[in-house]
Amino acid sequence: MNGSARHIRPWALGLLLGALPLGAQSLHWANGDSLPGAPVELKDGALTWKCPLFSENLVIDSRALSRIQFGKPPPPPKADGTLLLVETRHGDLLHGTLTAMDPETLTLASPRFGTLQLQRSELLSLQPLASSRSYTLRGTRGWTTLNKQTKTHRWRPTARLGLATHMENSHLFHTLQGIGPKLYEITLSWKHAPGFVFGVQAREGAAFCFKLETWDGTLVLLNGKQFKPVLELNKDPAQLALRIFHKPGDGQVAVCDSKGKLLAQLRSPEPHPAKDIGLYIKNKGQHLALESLHDLKWSGSRPDPIASADKTRILLRDGTARQGKATTYDPEAKALLLDGTDPEGAQPMIRLADLARIQFDTTPATRPAVTGRLAYADGMFLCGQLLAIRNNQLTLRIQAASQPFEIALTGCTNLHFPTPPTDKPKAGRRLVWDKGHSHGTL
Repeated sequence: MNGSARHIRPWALGLLLGALPLGAQSLHWANGDSLPGAPVELKDGALTWKCPLFSENLVIDSRALSRIQFGKPPPPPKADGTLLLVETRHGDLLHGTLTAMDPETLTLASPRFGTLQLQRSELLSLQPLASSRSYTLRGTRGWTTLNKQTKTHRWRPTARLGLATHMENSHLFHTLQGIGPKLYEITLSWKHAPGFVFGVQAREGAAFCFKLETWDGTLVLLNGKQFKPVLELNKDPAQLALRIFHKPGDGQVAVCDSKGKLLAQLRSPEPHPAKDIGLYIKNKGQHLALESLHDLKWSGSRPDPIASADKTRILLRDGTARQGKATTYDPEAKALLLDGTDPEGAQPMIRLADLARIQFDTTPATRPAVTGRLAYADGMFLCGQLLAIRNNQLTLRIQAASQPFEIALTGCTNLHFPTPPTDKPKAGRRLVWDKGHSHGTL
């Protein structure tokens, strides 16, 4: 434990441990130590921590810390139909109602954070929060394994709420809702040589709809008994973004790059399995990360490749797609206005009620140095420069906003300090208490 020395009152230790409330907050060090209590203040990299086991507050260098785990919050309220999910290029996930937009900024009214003005150049995507027609990867939530020998804990959430593992032959499975035509947008990364399987298959047995699998550095598409090379994978850059169009009714699969360029397609004469199917991913190498995944309804007609980087790709609820440059927002019509004119000479628009997803950019940006990652029970996620904690409020600066956020910790599940471990366990004494322990000298 790295902090100012404080005395534990021995006569009170058992009483205080028994009195700690279920789901109480806890502080975790990078070396595995932990301590119950609550944050008082964070200033200039030093965290003041109040613990019932100590007669005085602890002052701790935050560089030695791993995370603050907050008590189990109450269930979040049901998502309002007007709320949108905005994903930034640096991994933030924000909920709010769209109130204004211009070529430079997008403004949200957030039920948690108030008015947020975000730089459009830093945004990755926007979609309705309460959409039953799509799935967006949010860490390990909803994923399981296909056998008892493989455990889900072999995979961990990434900083951007993706999935990652370093254990060879580890796999995960996520049940799909509905089996109509689908568009899967995925981003994968690896270390050293690429090795993975990604596809859609049945939970029971070996039947699959399609697979993308690496064969000695070549990515291959498998559909029924057919296979076709997609592209050669290099060690550098060790990242791949794909769009996969799947029409199970007639066995069609098409694989495109992130811009929509066709890489490979196959049509199987055999029907695809239609019951109890899901997404499947397996690591065949040393390290694999599924950085992002979006499962969207598709009309069955593959859109043209994106012609220009300034064109926004817009996916609608009916599964169709179009391209355009969103310029402004009309709050009365609740619609996004696009650049240009339609055949009747009017400015084209997209109603938010018809929207499935807007892709402002195709790939995440390189994440800047982060000193705090904040996760909430309702799915909101922020990462940036952690500036201060005081009076149950946290101050955080994110890349997409010009001003720091003043954020209430109510509803927060954990606060991570993603800094390199500096506090190693010392050989010698270890004090253990209920749901916690610490290294030190008696």
